[in-house]
Amino acid sequence: QVIFGPTGHSSPFRVACVGLSVPVMGSAASKSHALVLHTDVQMHFKAANLKKEVAEMVKDWQEDGAPLGLSVDMFTSLVRLNANAELANKMFLAFDTDLNQKVDAFEVLSASVLLASGTIEDKMEALFAIFDFSGTGMLNFDEVDILLGSVCRGLSKVFGCPPPSDQDVVQASRQSFDCHNVPYDKTVTREQLKRWARHDVEAAAVLNAFHGARSLRELEDEFIQREEAQAAAFQELCSAEGGGLPEAQLEGLLASDALRHAL
Repeated sequence: QVIFGPTGHSSPFRVACVGLSVPVMGSAASKSHALVLHTDVQMHFKAANLKKEVAEMVKDWQEDGAPLGLSVDMFTSLVRLNANAELANKMFLAFDTDLNQKVDAFEVLSASVLLASGTIEDKMEALFAIFDFSGTGMLNFDEVDILLGSVCRGLSKVFGCPPPSDQDVVQASRQSFDCHNVPYDKTVTREQLKRWARHDVEAAAVLNAFHGARSLRELEDEFIQREEAQAAAFQELCSAEGGGLPEAQLEGLLASDALRHAL
């Protein structure tokens, strides 16, 4: 479950996820939550590689004149689903929430970038390049606002949750400028925007939650590995204490580095 909404704190939007608690990168927080991917639409985005399939998508879109509205046929070709019309239609409907037979290219590309396999650094670079309309390596206030709005709307459609309000997105855009003392009529650099995304507590939580999205199969495999490691550590304690029974003294459990690591 994903919830965007006001927080009353420094950041105007947050993401609350019901999922697996995992460590996150950066100094923003020690733990976040990994979203669990389970629909065909979510899994298709997850299966793509940022530097391969997604990079090719962005390149083809730009070479086609960077159209803002995508028809069903344009969308199907862009996401490489010509051979799977059923999934292409399902994905299209997820984005076409106003049922006008057009989807927003920025929303599609934003979701594709953030959910694909790749590093957070590379994902931020890819997003910046898409919204750097002037090609100067800097974004003005409107470009940052469009970037953040497209990211939030695109992800909210993939996960079926309400997006933050336009006012919340504008407030987040202001904060990305304010944290560097940049006036709103000036521009922020690539590094300044990336620094804000990494170090603003709640912006980083949103970024990490979607970047770390996991499939059910991945979680099942991880839990199996954890279970095996815990069982092995426990069995080692039982063997060390002798007796041939699956029992271990509490003192031994508390003192076991191997068991603590497995847990």
